[in-house]
Amino acid sequence: MTDPSGNDPSLTSLIISTAIRTGIGALAGGTIGGIDAKLRGDDVLVGVLEGGLSGGTIGAAAPLAFVGRFGTLAFSYFTAQGVYGAYEAFSEGEILLGAFRAIVVTVPAASKAKMKSRQLARDKNVNSQAPRDLPTARPISRSETQNAALQKLIGELKAKGASKIRVDQQQVDSSGVRVGVNRPDLQYELNGKRYYVEFDRASSGRGRPHALRLLSNDPDGEVHLITLD
Repeated sequence: MTDPSGNDPSLTSLIISTAIRTGIGALAGGTIGGIDAKLRGDDVLVGVLEGGLSGGTIGAAAPLAFVGRFGTLAFSYFTAQGVYGAYEAFSEGEILLGAFRAIVVTVPAASKAKMKSRQLARDKNVNSQAPRDLPTARPISRSETQNAALQKLIGELKAKGASKIRVDQQQVDSSGVRVGVNRPDLQYELNGKRYYVEFDRASSGRGRPHALRLLSNDPDGEVHLITLD
């Protein structure tokens, strides 16, 4: 079975995925850096190069640097930097530059807040203390096919270094905080990132609602849906 985290152990896959993230980060960073330089009257090419370098570095390191407790600190740090940059521009009378910087820093924060705002009241008000871990050799369904597939997947994930594995327990994020009363079939941590896996039958139609609820409770997590009868 394919690892639902998408972490193919092959070196080629790792190189390709890192290159893609680096490229996307460099493109976004270069665009932002170039526009910022233009608005402040500096050399646009230098702005593009500096922004591209920063964006590429962030893109390459994203899977390890922006999840869990450190991820929260990193997100807060870059948001604070952006807010200060916008304030600095406005205070110097650079209205367009300040507005641009404010937009750049607001969009990701607003996106994250919007996802969190969809959280159900019963999840939002849950006791944050995580329940104790239960044995992972537990069934998640009346389908023996799903149960067997789950146990096989757990074995593969453990071999790759996955930890904090929970089966059919209330949702807990990478910081060890209970964030919902919903019970994903499988949740675990790999390379510093929290993953949630749901098994559904083809006829159930519950996959998308499961994913939306999981991400509303933990916008930093990643959800994988497996259809198996």
